[in-house]
Amino acid sequence: TMTRQPTTFVTVVFEGDELMLRLQARSIARHAGALTDTRIIVIENFRSPRSPAWRKRQRALYGAFAPNVRFVAADDLTGTIRAEGWWKQQLLKLAVVRLVDTDTYLVLDGKTLLIRDLRPEDLFAADGRPKMAISGYAAHPLEWFFDQAMAYFNLDRADWIGRFVETAPPFTV
Repeated sequence: TMTRQPTTFVTVVFEGDELMLRLQARSIARHAGALTDTRIIVIENFRSPRSPAWRKRQRALYGAFAPNVRFVAADDLTGTIRAEGWWKQQLLKLAVVRLVDTDTYLVLDGKTLLIRDLRPEDLFAADGRPKMAISGYAAHPLEWFFDQAMAYFNLDRADWIGRFVETAPPFTV
């Protein structure tokens, strides 16, 4: 029997992804119905704040999930830390953990769409552990970062270089 547990979807969105976020919300409304305990956090990584009316319109697109949607401004998560572009997105994907009240969260890009029904067994193993995509990092564009993580956690690079968690969304934290 599948161990059911709530999870949180986290999307970092910026101006260029607003239209795709609308599609993402509709795809979640249509294809995530089996994940009844799902919460959704939309991180607004915009140059200028969005209006309450924008949030209301966006929230409605999530259908039955609308009451579980929370919007948060990027600067509310990063405080005085300043980063731009890709670096800021990575920071936001980690900093959001302070707002997550579930054991896991699934990081989505604003362009990530569900194209079929998403079921709990797509995200979690039978024992409740999150499923994660595994990747090799030899000659990977992020190999230097991988090496830094191995050194920081005092792990043997050779043990992990061919099988470490994927960094491209969607991924589970």
